[in-house]
Amino acid sequence: MLRAVSPVSGAITHQREYTVKDHLGNLRLAYRAGRRLTYFAGLEPGDASRETQQFDSASVSAPVAQSVGANPATSRARTGTHVARLHAGGPAPQPLGALKQLGVQRGDTVLVTAHGLYPQATSGSPFLFSLASFVAGLLQPAPGVPGGADGRRRGGLPLLSIGVSAALPALVPRSGGVPLGYVRLLVFNADSNLVSSQTQQLSSAALNNYEDLQLQVVVPQDGYVTAYVGNESDADVFFDDVAVVHGQGLQVQENQYDPWGLSLAGLDYASPEIGRAHV
Repeated sequence: MLRAVSPVSGAITHQREYTVKDHLGNLRLAYRAGRRLTYFAGLEPGDASRETQQFDSASVSAPVAQSVGANPATSRARTGTHVARLHAGGPAPQPLGALKQLGVQRGDTVLVTAHGLYPQATSGSPFLFSLASFVAGLLQPAPGVPGGADGRRRGGLPLLSIGVSAALPALVPRSGGVPLGYVRLLVFNADSNLVSSQTQQLSSAALNNYEDLQLQVVVPQDGYVTAYVGNESDADVFFDDVAVVHGQGLQVQENQYDPWGLSLAGLDYASPEIGRAHV
């Protein structure tokens, strides 16, 4: 029986783990079913500490997750009182919403759901914005300020920079002035090379009404997945209740030994989550 501490909630769970030993009692093989981990950004003040630990983007901090009206009839929050306002224009653009980076292995599934709304159409005038340049700027700390001094996690931004600098399919302008708000999944291999991408954009159904966006991927090889919401237009887009669900595949650890009982490190194998459980 395996005793594990969840990296998300801190809850203690117990799970059956199966082992195979050789005639000398050495552990040769251990395996167990993977877990289902959920990361949720509801953007409420009471959850700020947890969300800034779970998500890599600065978007879940207080300056971005803002209340937009005490009157429930005018509030743009889907649930609660706070919501993320994304806008790529102006002197202080905030085009990125909640962003999560995951270490994954072949056969894992990653599901991201988000709910987006826009209050008015874009102006229709030409608007130029480079997400790649914006992310590169985030990776450069301000003069005299050490990186990460604001307490926000930036671990997912280097891979995001690689992803948005690659040949991603261009966002499709929609009729009616629908802003370029979207949810996106980027899949990388173990060498941080982009393998595939999926993007779902908002439609006219999101005008003053929350539209549900959802993407899912079955991971083709060991590597990383980056999931995030964004808006690359000069009109406001509000995102709320962003969830990333990581369904792990079978977790396996295999040990190999030489005739003298020493571990053959080059032949050993352990799934990423095996080493994170507390026995």
